[in-house]
Amino acid sequence: MAFWEVQNLSFAYPRREELLHSLSFTIEEGEAVALMGPNGSGKTTLGKLLVGILKPSAGQILLEGSDLAELSLAEIGAKVGYIFQNPEKQIFTPSVEEEIAFGLRFRGYDEAETRRRVNDMLAYFELTHCAGQFPYNLSQGEKQRLAIAAVLALEPRF
Repeated sequence: MAFWEVQNLSFAYPRREELLHSLSFTIEEGEAVALMGPNGSGKTTLGKLLVGILKPSAGQILLEGSDLAELSLAEIGAKVGYIFQNPEKQIFTPSVEEEIAFGLRFRGYDEAETRRRVNDMLAYFELTHCAGQFPYNLSQGEKQRLAIAAVLALEPRF
């Protein structure tokens, strides 16, 4: 069974031309995929469709055989990690370490496991020096690393 199966997917933003038309493909678990194209070609839009942030105007997206339209964002997020192009759109806690811990606590991890994962991510992404800092005071590169760390701490499958 494919991890993602996209069937005749179409999408248009309100009052705009259709951006994606009858797109069909599968992505197998463990498969490496690169999505390339010029600005405005729909790469980010497709990513948002694949994780349920946007809803298709036509077609169907299956995640491990389940219709994405019938899954909650929490159910999707348990399987798929998504990082916004602009990290400010997903960073919202008062400190770097709290940002990494937020999703873990939301998912019910105990404090010892949360602390272990936070410390691992801080070290791996070289953010230990700014663990207590307000995330918006970080450099753009540090914000990007923080956004990635917060998602990877949850160990998504894709």
